[in-house]
Formats: sequence, C-alpha cells, structure tokens
Amino acid sequence: MDNRQPYQEVLNSQRITHIYLDELENINQASIRY
Repeated sequence: MDNRQPYQEVLNSQRITHIYLDELENINQASIRY
C-alpha cells in the first residue's frame, strides 16, 4: 500500500492555500497604498 499519494495531495493543497494567502496579502497592501 502506498501512502505517499494522499500526503502529496495534502502538500499541494497547503501550497495552494499559501499562494492564496500571499495573494490576499498583496491585495491588502495595495488597498492600504491607495
């Protein structure tokens, strides 16, 4: 049985969440700037 696949999916979802939060932070900083 291979347990790596679900773990990889978890890593991918965490990476997507991190990118999403970075984008949110960029939007917040842009809103403050203007």
